[in-house]
Amino acid sequence: MNKIIMNPETIIHEWQFEFYSPKEEEWLDFGYWTLSDDQSAAIEMLLIDEDNDVEHLSCNLKTWTYEQFQKNQGDDCITLLRDYE
Repeated sequence: MNKIIMNPETIIHEWQFEFYSPKEEEWLDFGYWTLSDDQSAAIEMLLIDEDNDVEHLSCNLKTWTYEQFQKNQGDDCITLLRDYE
């Protein structure tokens, strides 16, 4: 986990996943916000959450400043970051 002081220019990474879930028998899209730019760690989080039941995974990355993120997600946005303590 990362513990940093957030400032308006802190970069937030939005990982956007699309995959087929055999368990759900449908295509799903899902995302995480993180401070880390480590794609493999973001994919690992998804695999853990989905019990490794993921096929045909695609991943896109968007970046936001903390200021933009807070404006879009509201004052409690810090709770949405998967790797912030």
